[in-house]
Amino acid sequence: MKRQNYNSSILVIWSASTPALASMFLKGKEFEYFYPVSKKTIKNKPVKYFFRLMQSLFYNSSRDKNILYRMDYYELKRKIDKGQYKTVIGFHSATSKPYLKYVSQKTSARVLAIMPSRLEEFDFFKNTSDNIDKNINYWVFGHRDAELMIKNGASKERIVVAGSPYSYLFLKSKIYDLNSSNNITFDICIVSQIIDDFFFVDKLTENRKKGFRTHKKILEEINLLDQRMSGIRVVVALRPQSKGGKYLKNEIDFFKTRLNVKELVFVENDQESFSTYRTMLASKIVLSGHSTAGFEAYGFHKIAWFYRPYIRYENNIIFSTESCKKGSLASDLFKVLANIDNYKKNLKFLKYEFNDVQPKFYDSLIESL
Repeated sequence: MKRQNYNSSILVIWSASTPALASMFLKGKEFEYFYPVSKKTIKNKPVKYFFRLMQSLFYNSSRDKNILYRMDYYELKRKIDKGQYKTVIGFHSATSKPYLKYVSQKTSARVLAIMPSRLEEFDFFKNTSDNIDKNINYWVFGHRDAELMIKNGASKERIVVAGSPYSYLFLKSKIYDLNSSNNITFDICIVSQIIDDFFFVDKLTENRKKGFRTHKKILEEINLLDQRMSGIRVVVALRPQSKGGKYLKNEIDFFKTRLNVKELVFVENDQESFSTYRTMLASKIVLSGHSTAGFEAYGFHKIAWFYRPYIRYENNIIFSTESCKKGSLASDLFKVLANIDNYKKNLKFLKYEFNDVQPKFYDSLIESL
């Protein structure tokens, strides 16, 4: 991709997960957020209730007819046409995607979609494909992601395989020595994916119920492993949405009431200090359902196993709890922990699929802003 210089200010499409990444990624740059109408936090109660009514009436209609989207599109185009912004960035969340496509089709702004997570066949076509545009510049995790994007209308010339932007920022921070063997504190790190829905079991969809059962089964296996090894050290990396949230205690209690191990530690998520990365790297094995963090750990050459029951990747790092016999996972983990150096030596890391971090590409992008 040819490098261009843009000197005007930057507009970032806001979403709930954007601020931490944007503030680190664009450190030292002038930028502003565009807050979609449907996502704004409104303190005035009458106005708040009015927008809730509008959402209930129009939010699920097609975007061409959706009055909330039309209001946002008008405001976006007005700002850009005035020359106020020449670069629009979205960290390609569900919130930002339709706006990036609109800006790329209706304005002359440079549009950048930086993907903070991997794409998956499971939900790609439902949530992403209709928002792809050939004029958007995409930064993606791996070559499989690039192939999916091209297949659905993205321009090959506008795709950069750069790995995780969080991993890039972590490596640039130099706060952790990836090559040090003195940092290991825990036997197992569980990357929590205990979502708020799990605390309302009677309202769960079938997939959510399956996920709930899967999590419980994993913890049962870890208890068996603790018995077999006469005690193990387990750390739980809590979800970013839980930080200071009303469900934080529930998330911690979910593990406390089900895990009976020698040592159990909880680490609250703090994206700016890379708490989850440091926790995973301080552990011998990382267990995750399908968290992006697990794939990022894999990109750092950590042993990362995934237990999402309805999707399978190309390597022997996935197992299905639906068909897993009691004690089989505990047995596999025991074998690895008992001879971890040999296991790592023989493990082929598919970095190009999962998280091939290319700092030079991100350096060049940030320099061009």
